[in-house]
Amino acid sequence: MDRRVLWAIALMMVIAIAPALLFKQPPKRPVSTVLADSAAPSAPALRDSATPQLEAPSASVATPTVATSTVTQPADTVVVSSALYHYAIATRGGAIVQASLEHYKNLAPGHRGETVRMLPEGAPIHQLAVSVGRDTLRLADWDFTPSAKGLDVTRVDSLTLTASRGGVTAELTYRFRPDDYQIGVTGRFTGLGPVGGHLLIGMGSGFSQTEADSAGNVYTFGLVTKTDESKSHPFAKLKAGETATYEGPFEWAAIKSKYFVAALLAVDSGDAPISGVTVQPLPGQTHISHATTTLACRYRRREPFRTGCTPARWSIHGCTRSATISTTSIPTAGPGSVL
Repeated sequence: MDRRVLWAIALMMVIAIAPALLFKQPPKRPVSTVLADSAAPSAPALRDSATPQLEAPSASVATPTVATSTVTQPADTVVVSSALYHYAIATRGGAIVQASLEHYKNLAPGHRGETVRMLPEGAPIHQLAVSVGRDTLRLADWDFTPSAKGLDVTRVDSLTLTASRGGVTAELTYRFRPDDYQIGVTGRFTGLGPVGGHLLIGMGSGFSQTEADSAGNVYTFGLVTKTDESKSHPFAKLKAGETATYEGPFEWAAIKSKYFVAALLAVDSGDAPISGVTVQPLPGQTHISHATTTLACRYRRREPFRTGCTPARWSIHGCTRSATISTTSIPTAGPGSVL
């Protein structure tokens, strides 16, 4: 073959290949990786064998259809009151930010005689997020519009909170009764796409110290889970910097102190059980007493989700702080109970 022909073929190959080598584009990053990198650090995923890995609620992370920047409105608080309680629900995030129990007095030094306020500042309960595929949509910084500025509960009553962002709408309805502490919660997401996901429910990091014996009270802080039998998981046994994972399904799970409890439970046998729980100690503690606790439940796209949240009190080993016992559906612990 003529040498000029060979040079011509070689030149054409160089022309065809060189641009791809010189101007090669970096590979595209998966959407889930981009979302994870843009999020604030959070607790490691739940490792439930029947479910995908889930992240605990913390900073807001958007799905691909959700706007990443929004105009922030001033946060407000809706107070729900009865003769038994005062609950405060934040319009930003839609969670319960305080639970005051009117029949119980604080015994802690410096606060003795005050009404018990169960939740520490900045530790709300029933803070929601939803995991869809590999993405997690967090509601902690969503601004909700409440159906009322406040509720005085003298009969069964409800409060609905609605928020929308980037084509996704979340609707939460809290139901209250005047004669016990239980809160029924139903909710629905629209605009999330064709599949369901997992509902992630933040249960705060523990309770305020309300007892005269602070050391004895703090030592009892922890998580309780219920399958065939109830089991206690004290926060004091956690290791700093590590996340404990408890695989369900559980009928209910609760955070507790010596005399008080906030529980999440299935309303009836048809509701999705709790598939798993993660517990992560707060940083900077010499002795572990508070830990961020997150529960997960399955969520079907075309069905509303339902949970029951019960801030209340219980007895331990037959010893109570007063004669009044709350009418909660969580069993009151008695002598020999693991609770």
